Amino acid sequence: MKIALLCSGLGHINRGHEVFAKDLFGLLRDDLEITLFKGGGLAGPGEVVIDNLPRNSPLLRDVHVAASPKWADATREEERVRIEGETFAYAALKPLMEGGFDVVHCLEREVCNVIYDQRHLFAKTPKLVFSNGGALPARDLPRCDFVQEHTDYNLRRSDPRRAFMIPHGVDTRRFRPGLRSDFRARHGIPADRFVVISVGTVCVNHKRMDHVIREVAPLPGVHLLVVGQESPDSPAIKALGRSCWATA
Repeated sequence: MKIALLCSGLGHINRGHEVFAKDLFGLLRDDLEITLFKGGGLAGPGEVVIDNLPRNSPLLRDVHVAASPKWADATREEERVRIEGETFAYAALKPLMEGGFDVVHCLEREVCNVIYDQRHLFAKTPKLVFSNGGALPARDLPRCDFVQEHTDYNLRRSDPRRAFMIPHGVDTRRFRPGLRSDFRARHGIPADRFVVISVGTVCVNHKRMDHVIREVAPLPGVHLLVVGQESPDSPAIKALGRSCWATA
Protein backbone atom coordinates (compact mmCIF):
# COMPACT_ATOMS: atom_id res chain seq x y z
CA MET A 1 0.00 0.00 0.00
CA LYS A 2 1.34 3.42 -1.00
CA ILE A 3 0.46 6.39 1.20
CA ALA A 4 0.82 10.12 0.55
CA LEU A 5 0.81 12.41 3.58
CA LEU A 6 0.03 16.03 2.65
CA CYS A 7 0.71 19.13 4.75
CA SER A 8 0.87 22.48 2.96
CA GLY A 9 2.09 24.42 6.01
CA LEU A 10 5.06 22.16 6.75
CA GLY A 11 8.19 24.09 5.90
CA HIS A 12 6.46 27.46 6.26
CA ILE A 13 5.20 27.47 9.85
CA ASN A 14 5.50 25.27 12.93
CA ARG A 15 2.07 24.72 14.49
CA GLY A 16 0.35 21.60 15.75
CA HIS A 17 -0.66 20.41 12.26
CA GLU A 18 2.86 20.67 10.95
CA VAL A 19 4.49 19.00 13.97
CA PHE A 20 1.89 16.21 13.76
CA ALA A 21 2.62 15.60 10.06
CA LYS A 22 6.38 15.56 10.59
CA ASP A 23 6.18 13.22 13.60
CA LEU A 24 3.66 10.91 11.93
CA PHE A 25 5.90 10.57 8.89
CA GLY A 26 8.88 9.84 11.13
CA LEU A 27 6.97 7.12 12.98
CA LEU A 28 5.62 5.36 9.87
CA ARG A 29 8.31 5.64 7.22
CA ASP A 30 10.30 2.61 8.36
CA ASP A 31 7.28 0.31 8.26
CA LEU A 32 5.11 1.69 5.44
CA GLU A 33 5.61 2.95 1.91
CA ILE A 34 4.78 6.58 2.71
CA THR A 35 5.73 9.87 1.03
CA LEU A 36 5.53 13.24 2.75
CA PHE A 37 4.32 16.13 0.58
CA LYS A 38 5.19 19.43 2.24
CA GLY A 39 4.91 23.09 1.32
CA GLY A 40 8.46 24.30 1.97
CA GLY A 41 11.94 23.56 3.22
CA LEU A 42 14.34 20.99 1.87
CA ALA A 43 13.29 17.55 0.63
CA GLY A 44 14.66 14.76 2.80
CA PRO A 45 14.40 11.01 2.07
CA GLY A 46 10.82 10.13 1.19
CA GLU A 47 9.79 13.80 1.02
CA VAL A 48 8.50 15.97 -1.84
CA VAL A 49 8.42 19.76 -1.64
CA ILE A 50 5.42 21.19 -3.49
CA ASP A 51 5.65 24.71 -4.90
CA ASN A 52 2.83 26.94 -3.65
CA LEU A 53 1.94 30.44 -2.55
CA PRO A 54 2.52 30.31 1.24
CA ARG A 55 0.36 32.19 3.73
CA ASN A 56 3.30 34.32 4.85
CA SER A 57 4.31 35.37 1.33
CA PRO A 58 4.84 39.13 0.83
CA LEU A 59 2.57 38.78 -2.21
CA LEU A 60 -0.37 38.19 0.15
CA ARG A 61 0.43 41.06 2.51
CA ASP A 62 -2.26 43.33 1.01
CA VAL A 63 -5.11 40.85 0.53
CA HIS A 64 -8.43 42.71 0.21
CA VAL A 65 -11.35 41.28 2.17
CA ALA A 66 -14.97 42.29 2.73
CA ALA A 67 -15.19 42.33 6.51
CA SER A 68 -15.74 44.75 9.36
CA PRO A 69 -12.55 46.30 10.81
CA LYS A 70 -12.95 44.13 13.90
CA TRP A 71 -12.64 40.93 11.88
CA ALA A 72 -10.54 42.13 8.94
CA ASP A 73 -7.20 40.77 10.19
CA ALA A 74 -8.67 37.36 11.02
CA THR A 75 -10.45 37.20 7.66
CA ARG A 76 -7.25 38.09 5.81
CA GLU A 77 -5.43 35.32 7.65
CA GLU A 78 -8.13 32.80 6.70
CA GLU A 79 -7.83 33.91 3.06
CA ARG A 80 -4.05 33.49 3.13
CA VAL A 81 -4.45 29.98 4.52
CA ARG A 82 -6.97 29.16 1.78
CA ILE A 83 -4.63 30.36 -0.95
CA GLU A 84 -1.73 28.38 0.48
CA GLY A 85 -3.80 25.19 0.65
CA GLU A 86 -5.36 25.45 -2.80
CA THR A 87 -2.16 26.37 -4.64
CA PHE A 88 -0.40 23.52 -2.84
CA ALA A 89 -3.16 21.05 -3.74
CA TYR A 90 -3.23 21.87 -7.45
CA ALA A 91 0.56 21.73 -7.65
CA ALA A 92 0.53 18.36 -5.88
CA LEU A 93 -1.85 16.77 -8.39
CA LYS A 94 0.83 15.80 -10.92
CA PRO A 95 3.18 13.97 -8.51
CA LEU A 96 0.18 12.39 -6.79
CA MET A 97 -1.12 11.06 -10.11
CA GLU A 98 2.34 9.84 -11.08
CA GLY A 99 2.85 8.15 -7.71
CA GLY A 100 -0.06 5.73 -7.90
CA PHE A 101 -0.99 6.18 -4.25
CA ASP A 102 -3.66 4.09 -2.57
CA VAL A 103 -4.28 6.52 0.32
CA VAL A 104 -3.94 10.30 0.42
CA HIS A 105 -3.90 11.65 3.97
CA CYS A 106 -4.69 15.39 4.15
CA LEU A 107 -4.36 17.74 7.10
CA GLU A 108 -5.99 20.84 5.58
CA ARG A 109 -9.59 21.22 4.40
CA GLU A 110 -8.68 23.21 1.31
CA VAL A 111 -6.19 20.57 0.20
CA CYS A 112 -8.64 17.75 0.84
CA ASN A 113 -11.45 19.41 -1.12
CA VAL A 114 -9.29 20.06 -4.20
CA ILE A 115 -7.82 16.56 -4.34
CA TYR A 116 -11.22 14.94 -3.75
CA ASP A 117 -12.86 17.00 -6.50
CA GLN A 118 -10.12 15.96 -8.95
CA ARG A 119 -10.05 12.28 -8.03
CA HIS A 120 -11.67 11.36 -11.37
CA LEU A 121 -8.34 12.24 -13.02
CA PHE A 122 -6.45 9.41 -11.32
CA ALA A 123 -5.92 6.11 -13.14
CA LYS A 124 -6.32 4.43 -9.73
CA THR A 125 -8.64 6.45 -7.51
CA PRO A 126 -7.05 6.91 -4.06
CA LYS A 127 -8.96 6.96 -0.81
CA LEU A 128 -8.82 10.35 0.87
CA VAL A 129 -8.44 10.55 4.64
CA PHE A 130 -8.87 13.89 6.42
CA SER A 131 -7.11 14.32 9.76
CA ASN A 132 -9.51 16.48 11.77
CA GLY A 133 -6.99 18.19 14.03
CA GLY A 134 -9.14 21.32 14.10
CA ALA A 135 -12.05 19.52 15.79
CA LEU A 136 -14.51 20.47 13.03
CA PRO A 137 -18.13 19.33 13.43
CA ALA A 138 -19.77 17.21 10.76
CA ARG A 139 -21.24 20.18 8.89
CA ASP A 140 -17.77 21.72 8.34
CA LEU A 141 -15.87 18.62 7.27
CA PRO A 142 -14.25 18.63 3.83
CA ARG A 143 -15.12 16.26 1.03
CA CYS A 144 -13.30 12.99 1.69
CA ASP A 145 -13.75 9.24 2.09
CA PHE A 146 -12.80 8.94 5.76
CA VAL A 147 -12.26 11.28 8.71
CA GLN A 148 -9.65 10.64 11.39
CA GLU A 149 -10.80 12.08 14.71
CA HIS A 150 -8.54 12.47 17.72
CA THR A 151 -10.93 12.39 20.71
CA ASP A 152 -14.19 10.69 21.73
CA TYR A 153 -15.84 14.12 21.90
CA ASN A 154 -14.92 14.96 18.31
CA LEU A 155 -15.96 11.52 17.14
CA ARG A 156 -19.46 12.09 18.55
CA ARG A 157 -19.73 15.35 16.54
CA SER A 158 -18.36 13.85 13.33
CA ASP A 159 -19.92 12.01 10.40
CA PRO A 160 -20.70 8.52 11.75
CA ARG A 161 -20.70 7.00 8.26
CA ARG A 162 -17.01 7.63 7.65
CA ALA A 163 -15.33 8.71 10.90
CA PHE A 164 -12.92 6.71 13.04
CA MET A 165 -10.66 7.66 15.93
CA ILE A 166 -6.89 7.50 16.30
CA PRO A 167 -5.95 9.80 19.20
CA HIS A 168 -2.91 12.04 19.29
CA GLY A 169 -0.06 10.24 20.97
CA VAL A 170 2.56 11.44 23.43
CA ASP A 171 6.25 10.66 23.13
CA THR A 172 6.76 9.15 26.58
CA ARG A 173 10.52 9.32 26.14
CA ARG A 174 10.25 13.11 26.30
CA PHE A 175 7.09 13.60 28.39
CA ARG A 176 6.43 11.40 31.42
CA PRO A 177 5.77 11.71 35.17
CA GLY A 178 8.93 12.03 37.22
CA LEU A 179 11.05 13.34 34.35
CA ARG A 180 13.83 15.48 35.80
CA SER A 181 14.47 18.91 34.26
CA ASP A 182 16.40 22.05 35.14
CA PHE A 183 13.83 24.25 33.38
CA ARG A 184 12.54 25.86 36.58
CA ALA A 185 16.05 26.61 37.79
CA ARG A 186 17.09 28.10 34.45
CA HIS A 187 14.07 30.41 34.42
CA GLY A 188 13.97 31.28 38.11
CA ILE A 189 10.69 29.49 38.88
CA PRO A 190 10.49 28.09 42.42
CA ALA A 191 9.92 24.34 42.64
CA ASP A 192 6.60 24.74 44.48
CA ARG A 193 5.04 27.35 42.20
CA PHE A 194 2.05 26.51 40.00
CA VAL A 195 2.86 26.87 36.28
CA VAL A 196 0.35 27.45 33.46
CA ILE A 197 1.55 26.60 29.93
CA SER A 198 -0.20 27.95 26.83
CA VAL A 199 1.08 26.39 23.60
CA GLY A 200 0.26 27.96 20.25
CA THR A 201 1.14 30.76 17.87
CA VAL A 202 1.93 33.89 19.88
CA CYS A 203 -0.80 36.00 18.29
CA VAL A 204 -4.03 37.85 18.99
CA ASN A 205 -6.61 36.80 16.40
CA HIS A 206 -6.10 33.05 16.30
CA LYS A 207 -4.82 31.89 19.70
CA ARG A 208 -5.74 34.93 21.83
CA MET A 209 -2.54 34.86 23.86
CA ASP A 210 -3.28 38.41 25.02
CA HIS A 211 -6.48 37.10 26.64
CA VAL A 212 -4.57 34.27 28.32
CA ILE A 213 -2.11 36.76 29.82
CA ARG A 214 -4.84 39.04 31.18
CA GLU A 215 -6.70 36.11 32.74
CA VAL A 216 -3.70 34.46 34.39
CA ALA A 217 -1.83 37.58 35.56
CA PRO A 218 -4.15 38.37 38.55
CA LEU A 219 -3.75 34.85 40.00
CA PRO A 220 -1.38 34.96 42.98
CA GLY A 221 1.83 32.95 42.78
CA VAL A 222 1.19 31.61 39.27
CA HIS A 223 3.77 31.56 36.49
CA LEU A 224 2.62 31.61 32.85
CA LEU A 225 4.65 30.12 29.99
CA VAL A 226 3.58 31.17 26.49
CA VAL A 227 5.21 28.79 24.03
CA GLY A 228 4.87 28.83 20.24
CA GLN A 229 5.83 30.29 16.92
CA GLU A 230 6.01 34.06 16.86
CA SER A 231 3.89 36.32 14.67
CA PRO A 232 3.67 40.07 13.98
CA ASP A 233 1.60 40.31 17.18
CA SER A 234 4.33 38.76 19.33
CA PRO A 235 6.25 41.92 20.37
CA ALA A 236 3.05 43.54 21.68
CA ILE A 237 2.04 40.35 23.48
CA LYS A 238 5.47 40.06 25.12
CA ALA A 239 5.22 43.68 26.23
CA LEU A 240 1.77 43.00 27.66
CA GLY A 241 3.10 40.02 29.60
CA ARG A 242 5.96 42.02 31.07
CA SER A 243 3.66 44.87 32.09
CA CYS A 244 1.05 42.56 33.65
CA TRP A 245 3.58 40.67 35.75
CA ALA A 246 5.36 43.87 36.74
CA THR A 247 2.13 45.11 38.33
CA ALA A 248 0.83 41.73 39.55
